[in-house]
Amino acid sequence: MLTTVAPSGASAIITDTWYGPPLLAPIFYDERMIFPVDDGADLDYLIERLSNAGFDTVYYLSGRRDEITSDARRWSELTPIGALARLAHHLTGQLYQINTPPPSD
Repeated sequence: MLTTVAPSGASAIITDTWYGPPLLAPIFYDERMIFPVDDGADLDYLIERLSNAGFDTVYYLSGRRDEITSDARRWSELTPIGALARLAHHLTGQLYQINTPPPSD
């Protein structure tokens, strides 16, 4: 797992799995931020906040991707980079480009 997440270069990692942060502890201590989400609303909030803070990529480590993203309005603002990785513990991982549209006047 670390050989997939670490080289992604993403400084922000989103995970919907409670054991995601402990599995990623070596990356966390490498000054990467890990954000847990419980539902689509959490994911929407993070996509907006990360975009507003100038982040252009995010890594999503997931055990429930379809469930979480089906509720997320902003999921369409993420464009996958590369292939979806199938990881240990029935997790998947993917690097995404954040493509938030500019605010409308």
